[in-house]
Amino acid sequence: MLLEKVREWAWGLGWCVWVVLGGSAPVAAVISESTVAAGLVDSVAVAPTGAVKVLSVGLTGDGVVTLDSLVVTVADLASSTGLETGDLAAFRLYSSLDTVLDTSADTLLATALLDSIGASVALVPTATHVPPAGAERFYLVAAVVDSTAVDHRAFKVSFAAGGVATSQGGLGTVVVGSDTFKARIAVTATLLAFTQMPADTASAVGGVEVVSGKIFSTQPIVSAQDALGNVDLDFSETVTASVSGGAGTLGGTVAKLVVNGRAD
Repeated sequence: MLLEKVREWAWGLGWCVWVVLGGSAPVAAVISESTVAAGLVDSVAVAPTGAVKVLSVGLTGDGVVTLDSLVVTVADLASSTGLETGDLAAFRLYSSLDTVLDTSADTLLATALLDSIGASVALVPTATHVPPAGAERFYLVAAVVDSTAVDHRAFKVSFAAGGVATSQGGLGTVVVGSDTFKARIAVTATLLAFTQMPADTASAVGGVEVVSGKIFSTQPIVSAQDALGNVDLDFSETVTASVSGGAGTLGGTVAKLVVNGRAD
């Protein structure tokens, strides 16, 4: 009987030794939303080829849990501005030390395209991404406006609760898209350009020389454009046509007010 008790004691001691020598008890993986998700906070103007931050969320990881994707939804305003997918070149996900978008300093994690207006954009890191242990990192979503984007078009961005997918589960506080808090495309004219040259079917030499005193059969159209050729719909000055060289003068109406970026 004594021997049996010794054996029980020895087995129990052995189990305790295994626990001590086998390592510490496993600790549950932890990642948290340390700064709640936030979207646009005003009506923000962005020029063609420009980028605008549309979402930020702060996460503090444990050096183990991975960030697998972040999803946002992009829509036109309730009163349609005519937004098209071609107005937006791409959406990008960055890792940053703060909430300020700096594409030259922040780390680019993912790029995705918008398939249709009102659809979701899933930003999936191109390489496994593990938020560092005990240090907050901010994850910023930027919308890049296309070089051919149309002036005055606008969009809003929403983010569902749990929109950040991690290996531990979903994180993120809901952000509701708003017509008030939006990004709007803003073209600023830097030049005037003929979008339709004056011409005359009664020209004397292949459309170069015109008959004196005759009204152009094709009247000129001038538009106010940026360097990329996009029309500035807010430009509203008066433009005047004149002969830049050679003999002769222009007759008729030579001064026109530009309306919606165009004089014709």
